[in-house]
Amino acid sequence: MILTVTPNTALDVTYRVPALLPHAAHRVTEVTERSGGKGLDVARVLAALGHEVTVTGFAGGPTGRVVRERLTGVTDALVPCAAATRRTLTVVDQRTGNTTRFDEPGPVITPPSGPPSRRRTSDCWPAPTRWPCAAVCRRGYRWARTGAWCAPRGPRASPCCWTPVVRRCAARWRRAPT
Repeated sequence: MILTVTPNTALDVTYRVPALLPHAAHRVTEVTERSGGKGLDVARVLAALGHEVTVTGFAGGPTGRVVRERLTGVTDALVPCAAATRRTLTVVDQRTGNTTRFDEPGPVITPPSGPPSRRRTSDCWPAPTRWPCAAVCRRGYRWARTGAWCAPRGPRASPCCWTPVVRRCAARWRRAPT
């Protein structure tokens, strides 16, 4: 089983228009929605290649519910959060094939009681209700044989949160060629 960690999930919405012109109204000819974020994209490819994949990350609000409903071919271990999951909007110009993309900012992930002190970063790990970043990896790090951490621009969270979580996951997961 492979675990992908996607701290910044998204609902990817794509509009197709005959031609994209600045300062003009456009009639959309096709709309598609799918679960997105780097880790969910990686999971989709791995599942298509026949691997058993579990996805984890944050999903919140009505957009997060749609993200979960659109997951196919993978096991859902997303962690609920109070902040709404972001959306991305891509507009495809059918005449030229060019795309224009708009990315909403990701959620701000914070623990209810604030970050632990630097001297006690291990406190992040055992209490997922106090520290959501730990809850993400607790969902699968123990039984995953390989993992993919997919967060070039993850949610805004204290490095004190992610550092011990990433270290534990990395120590557990088998190294894979990149």
